[in-house]
Amino acid sequence: MTTLREKSTDSVYQQLRTKILSNEFRPGMQLLERDLVSLFGVSRTPVREALVRLQKENLLQIVPRHGIRVRQVSLADIEEINQVQTSLEATAAGIVAAATLRAKDLAPFDQALQRHGAGAREKRPRRLVRRRRSLLRASAEAGRQSSAHADRQ
Repeated sequence: MTTLREKSTDSVYQQLRTKILSNEFRPGMQLLERDLVSLFGVSRTPVREALVRLQKENLLQIVPRHGIRVRQVSLADIEEINQVQTSLEATAAGIVAAATLRAKDLAPFDQALQRHGAGAREKRPRRLVRRRRSLLRASAEAGRQSSAHADRQ
């Protein structure tokens, strides 16, 4: 059973991670625990636990008595993200290809694919990651639409 503190930690973790990956919290930015407590409206414990998780993912660096710093994304990080994303995209594409979809089910997927194609030429890795994530969400949604359509028949 999930406790309230675990839910708070997960919520803070997800929100912080999103802010980092969306570049709202930019690389090199200094964060203070008390500011994050105020921002998320939780106690220090969920914030600390979320920060430790993000440090383990190399998204943050915790400097005792100095605060928290958002880490720079390295070329190795980008390559690793690209490998994982490519694998996920192939799986998602296989699911969509195997599904019986109607044209209206594919519209969100097609829009995300267009945005992703336009963004692939950019030199902004975080924006590319966001577009890929959007593409995967649209692909998953298209698969759910297909499943729902098949269940009705």
